[in-house]
Amino acid sequence: MKRLVLVMVFAVMLCNTSSHAQSWTSVHFTDEFGDKAVKFIRQEITGQFSNAATTNSCLTVKFFRTYHEFEFRLYEYCRNHPIKDVYGGDEYSINIKTEKGIKYSWTAYHKEISLVLNYKDVMELQEILIKSSTLRFYIYSESDPLSKYTFTINANGYTK
Repeated sequence: MKRLVLVMVFAVMLCNTSSHAQSWTSVHFTDEFGDKAVKFIRQEITGQFSNAATTNSCLTVKFFRTYHEFEFRLYEYCRNHPIKDVYGGDEYSINIKTEKGIKYSWTAYHKEISLVLNYKDVMELQEILIKSSTLRFYIYSESDPLSKYTFTINANGYTK
């Protein structure tokens, strides 16, 4: 029993650790001939989420940037399945705050298993990432305001 409690405490500590140690990874998709095709960069972050059933539970965020898109994949309870577009055409409010206290807000749309920003917002977020070291995110579903997601991205080393 003591071991189970110790394992549970350790799991909670892992969920609450800072994401500042995360770094950007560069990856290429390959085409049908095995040649490098689309390049994307990614970062995996741990944060927290709350909804009608839970408060401050473990969240994994996979953040991707291709040439023309930013994608956020949100994994509740730090599991293997990202949230899905339950209501059809779900919109999410994406709010960020830089280390200098400057706030920005955009609307993201659910595309399959990812939240995606429009091109204009992608360009603005890209410039913010280049100029920042950390960005705090607060995301909520506009169709279900009780579903809230918070995490911090380490912007150090981000390049276009």
